[in-house]
Amino acid sequence: MGFKFKKQFGQNFLKETSVGIKMIKSLDLKPDDTVIEVGPGHGAVTNLLIERTKRMILIEIDTELIDFLKDKYKEDREVEIIHNDILKINLKDLEIENNKYKVVGSLPYNISKKIIAKFLTDEIKPNIMSFLIQKEVAEDYASISPKASFLSNFAQIYSDVEFIGKVPKNHFFPIPKVDGGILQFKFKEVIPDYAEDLTKFIKIGYSSPRKKLISNLSCGLKISKEEIEKKFNNLHIKENIRAAELSLVEWQQIFVKLENVV
Repeated sequence: MGFKFKKQFGQNFLKETSVGIKMIKSLDLKPDDTVIEVGPGHGAVTNLLIERTKRMILIEIDTELIDFLKDKYKEDREVEIIHNDILKINLKDLEIENNKYKVVGSLPYNISKKIIAKFLTDEIKPNIMSFLIQKEVAEDYASISPKASFLSNFAQIYSDVEFIGKVPKNHFFPIPKVDGGILQFKFKEVIPDYAEDLTKFIKIGYSSPRKKLISNLSCGLKISKEEIEKKFNNLHIKENIRAAELSLVEWQQIFVKLENVV
């Protein structure tokens, strides 16, 4: 395929079948599954999925690749190809049910966080996602206390996150500047009603990660440090703790305690 790579789309295509197999294994596929593939490229992962699912939805932004994919999979009735930006798609329009589909993709590093956030927070959520993204960012999503990140806490509100493994940069073409990492997201059956507000709360807590959490919350929420210290003491949380040291359960406890104060 004579193809011109487009920098604006962050295109680095996977060339190692073993990596695609790892991604697919982490999806825990069933024969009647519906799978959305984000940015299928030239079909390296699609080829491995095509006989293992009931329905496949390929979402690709590049016009040149759309023509290639339509020709390649013209005989496969279970494959639907959509020419669009995944960030602009209304998932309801795809006629999929909440928690009844899966997502896979080697994501452009520059917009991977936005794509992950879209699926995490959408009304129509998947059951499992497996994404290949920049390794350092993947490790951030999978981090835990005492070295947790904002991204890991945000993702854990909606899902259980696992770092599946590193993917060396020479497994792509063209070769990117950094290694990749495979992440699995398994969505929780129960997501708190206050998920969006909790996310904003945690973000305030991480506003200056090296500072004490009490200082960040006091500044961001306009509450006195004394009031926050009192709530921390009630929860048996250290007054000098920093954001990265908290578990999601502790974030939820603090949020609920402070909710009627803000």
